[in-house]
Amino acid sequence: MRNEVGRVRVIVAHRRPLQRSLIRFFLDPDRFQVVGEAATPAEVLRLSGRFQPDAVVLEDRLGVTLTEIVKSAP
Repeated sequence: MRNEVGRVRVIVAHRRPLQRSLIRFFLDPDRFQVVGEAATPAEVLRLSGRFQPDAVVLEDRLGVTLTEIVKSAP
């Protein structure tokens, strides 16, 4: 799914700020719009519910599951 300008809306979730920055750097801004960054499971759920992203780049050791993210959407 794409937003009004044709970009995929993404949340970047990783415990480390440097890793989040690197992920943002490698996402092509013509194709992806980072709508939020999260460092904790609570932030991932809050941002997912608020922004309803098309995708979440999620650190596997962050401690939140895809099911929890989907359930956080209104």
